Amino acid sequence: MEYFGLIFAFGAALTWGIVYAIDQKILTELSPLALLFVQSIVSVIVLAPFVASESGLFESIRNITKPTFAFMGVSLLLTIVANMLILYSIQYLGAATASMLEITYPIFVVLVGLVLFGTFPNPYVLFGGGVILLGAMIVSYFA
Repeated sequence: MEYFGLIFAFGAALTWGIVYAIDQKILTELSPLALLFVQSIVSVIVLAPFVASESGLFESIRNITKPTFAFMGVSLLLTIVANMLILYSIQYLGAATASMLEITYPIFVVLVGLVLFGTFPNPYVLFGGGVILLGAMIVSYFA
């Protein structure tokens, strides 16, 4: 199953790379807010049939605990903010530079996981985070 996780992760990376490059072109004519709005509306339309066909979905949502519901609200708000910030950074910095800086998010995943949930990363994660941070510093300095 770990194999599938790797395929999905690299598939997401490839997809986001394509999206960033296309978004850079779109943002020459459209504001980040307008683009995010259109993307959100289309997402609702495309996902609606899948949501409607998934058995037990609404029951599982009804049964979530209050802490999970709060986490969902915070996650939704932060998703909106993160999408706005990346679209503005693509507009001002270009897709390549913005993505190289945004890719530092795994470092924040590790830090937030440690602070909020007590999840300590293994040495490989720490090493990878260091490499990511070094790469972002190089891009920031020379961009």
